[in-house]
Amino acid sequence: MNKAVRAAYLRPSPLGISVSGFAVICFLSGSPPPEFAQSVGNIDSTKSRDWVPGAIDHAQNMRLFKDADQGSQATPNIIPKLEVDCDASGNVATFQPGVATVTAHNAFFKNMGTNGRTCFTCHQPQDGWTISAASARARFDASGGKDPLFRLVDGASCPSADVSTPEAKRQAYSLLIDKGLIRIGITAGAAVLNTL
Repeated sequence: MNKAVRAAYLRPSPLGISVSGFAVICFLSGSPPPEFAQSVGNIDSTKSRDWVPGAIDHAQNMRLFKDADQGSQATPNIIPKLEVDCDASGNVATFQPGVATVTAHNAFFKNMGTNGRTCFTCHQPQDGWTISAASARARFDASGGKDPLFRLVDGASCPSADVSTPEAKRQAYSLLIDKGLIRIGITAGAAVLNTL
């Protein structure tokens, strides 16, 4: 049986340089420095603190709702410089300029509170440093809902949700499992409320 062979041919550039040659020129010409969330000047200090009192009040109120589950999560020793992971739509890749990240003394990977979570709990490279419903569902199924991602404080649809049975737990965390949504309770502020 003869099988047709498909081949892709690159046409020469009208400028006489290849795509790889163009990439080398861009690389050698220098690129702007990477942006960092902590860069000075990124925050308008007159508008950035309006949410703080509401967030603190909400966090204090959430102490009333205790989680029965105290699961933990594994953290890799190193996040490679380039990581490519498969997902339902293809591949997700993450690239870090410089070198791989050693997680041992990096605050992003440390438990800073009492609920077993780290930043890495929600922000993982295989999900593009965010959370996806598919990932949340897989973690729920693998842990029976005991993974630190599933906490009443913001992972459940309501902090007083019933999580006494596996079925009740699945219902309580349905927004996270089905939509990848985390509930964040902060006040809208006077400016927003006045426009509603």
